[in-house]
Amino acid sequence: MLKNGSTSGVEKGGCPASQRKRIILLRQKKYRDMYDAYTVEGFKIISEAVQYNQSIKYIVVRHSMADDLRVKGLLSSAEKKGISVFTVAEREFSKLSSMETPPGLLAVVNKNRESIEENKPCL
Repeated sequence: MLKNGSTSGVEKGGCPASQRKRIILLRQKKYRDMYDAYTVEGFKIISEAVQYNQSIKYIVVRHSMADDLRVKGLLSSAEKKGISVFTVAEREFSKLSSMETPPGLLAVVNKNRESIEENKPCL
């Protein structure tokens, strides 16, 4: 059981309004640059981001997907790494998703800011 009393690895309650607004803003490049973040959607890409320790701010999961065994495993791994997880209703998830057919999982990821030294050859 997790600290919030949930056994599914998902925080009770929906995604806070400020985070929902930011997800929608991140569809535009100027806001992705402003917040140094972007969104990714789908089980495979999010599971790889968690596995390879990408800087994930939080994950949003559609309520109907939270009971899927693969998704439970992914969310459990994410929580162990300190990533917040929120569930939202189907209708709300559709508003957050930029895809025509929303996959049910969305993550907000920090951009990696690696400096590239000028005049240094790339190999």
